[in-house]
Amino acid sequence: MRLGVHQLMSTRIASHAAVNESVQQVRSSGGRSVAGFANAVLRRISRDTPGEWLARIEQDARSDDERLSLRTAHPVWVIRAMRRALAAEGRADELDALLDADNLAPRVTMVALPGLAEIPAGLARTPSSPFGFVPGSGDPEPLVRTSGGVLRVQDEGSQLAALALTRAQPVQDGERWLDLCAGPGGKTAILAAEAVAHGARLEANELVPARAGLVRRALAGVPGEVPVSEEDGRTRAASAPGAYDRILVDAPCTGLGALRRRPEARWRKSPADLPALTALQIELVSAALGALAPGECSPTSRARRTSPRPPGCSPRSAASTTGRSRSWMPVRPSVPWRAGRSTWPPPPTAPAARSCGRTDTAPTRCSSACCGGAEHNGRVPHQPRINPSILAADFVNMQADLARIAGADFVHVDVMDNHFVPNLTFGPQMVQRIQDTSPVPLDVHLMIDDPDRWAPAYAELGAASVTFHLEAANEPVALARRLRAIGARAGLAVKPMTPVESLFDILDDVDQILVMTVEPGFGGQSFMPETMPKLRRLADEARRRDSSVWLQVDGGISASTIAQAAEAGADTFVAGSAVFGADDPEQAIAALRRTAAGHRH
Repeated sequence: MRLGVHQLMSTRIASHAAVNESVQQVRSSGGRSVAGFANAVLRRISRDTPGEWLARIEQDARSDDERLSLRTAHPVWVIRAMRRALAAEGRADELDALLDADNLAPRVTMVALPGLAEIPAGLARTPSSPFGFVPGSGDPEPLVRTSGGVLRVQDEGSQLAALALTRAQPVQDGERWLDLCAGPGGKTAILAAEAVAHGARLEANELVPARAGLVRRALAGVPGEVPVSEEDGRTRAASAPGAYDRILVDAPCTGLGALRRRPEARWRKSPADLPALTALQIELVSAALGALAPGECSPTSRARRTSPRPPGCSPRSAASTTGRSRSWMPVRPSVPWRAGRSTWPPPPTAPAARSCGRTDTAPTRCSSACCGGAEHNGRVPHQPRINPSILAADFVNMQADLARIAGADFVHVDVMDNHFVPNLTFGPQMVQRIQDTSPVPLDVHLMIDDPDRWAPAYAELGAASVTFHLEAANEPVALARRLRAIGARAGLAVKPMTPVESLFDILDDVDQILVMTVEPGFGGQSFMPETMPKLRRLADEARRRDSSVWLQVDGGISASTIAQAAEAGADTFVAGSAVFGADDPEQAIAALRRTAAGHRH
């Protein structure tokens, strides 16, 4: 029935044909009574146009994002993740085009294996890959068969991922290459052809036996022998330290970068799936770095990292690592053909959209080097984060006030229970409503008793960051791990009088430390400068440990106090009345960000 509805709503198939074929399929598997039900439903649907149905469905949307979700058939969390990934590259206005492009029929592209075949005369070349082309109309299978497999179907992004490895720098004779996660074998075939042309030796690995078989089939048209192992990529790489000159890691990912070809991927994954994928991606790339032969840095590498801690990249995760550069490279090296080809549809010449898997899990805007392009080890200079506190907003006109802070990094939501602090604010239902209407991700601050019990629920609502108090938690490290597993950033808060030295050994277990610069419980209090020495000690320790933890301050932050906090080491600032009380909140956010940036620790 779902296929039938899809044909009625989204294809040019005649209504009577779509209904008839769908009912026949239902009858063959479910019998006459079920077929009668399907017939009645589908015929009722066919009476109205797709536009009429869409308008009817959109009336029930609880937020603009949910309305966009219904219109474009994307889960809300995917829409928000894509919006923030685009915004990180200054391309937020492309979201609608991207979502619409995901629902277009994919164009078939093919590759002529380099050195083994030429692009057939008269066929159009693809814009970025030097070996890609677009076949004529009809089934491309005869072209594949008659070529002996040296012409084959392969999307352009996949071609570029393989060529990023082989063309990033000149190949020296006798180099040893590894395709660590090779299935189903399209990239492996390109690597094998390139290896033949340049005198290199290629090995491939694929954990799943069935996919390993596909790799062997993909290699059938390439001369020479490519051994294909069937091991966990992490152990495969660890077993050969320093043995390879180039390694391609096309790590398992969400599939959200290829929704034209696999539209169902959007419904198969949820934010809860991402932490495990991210951890696997990091482990695979880290293992690959260990298997690389050391050497000089390559000037062609787009992003160099001297620490083997590359972030797991989603929505599409493909990394090329070259031994002589000892570097991690997203699929964006400096190559002779149009560098920076995006595997997302719009626009063809835009930079590749990348986002860090760790911070996209909730999802939230990524400020890591993976998204921002900065080179770093541990803590690095970056744009200060400004998180307006919703306590200072107009509760009667909450949605309008939220719309005025679209330039913020997060919206800070203080949850108080009238026990841990003498005030009562929001519960999960209200936070969910804010989540549905906010243009930016939620930074939830729990000033409550027993956060071990209640905090995970806020992460499950989709909050990008959930911070709880050290003074209230029974098992802070265990709770932080639970929040991360759900997909949120885990934050730990301390009151003004709480020493920070007990936090030093758990900096790597949390994503954010919040130093309260007022006594928690009420907004509008005066900034407490006496909290700055301990913030400085915390920042110095984080720097000493090369920790990437965010340091947040909350309480009395304004144009006159933000410089003190920034100089002491804060990089994330909660501001209430300084933003919502301004005539132009967006300008206030920008001014606070500039001031903080000018007084970095």
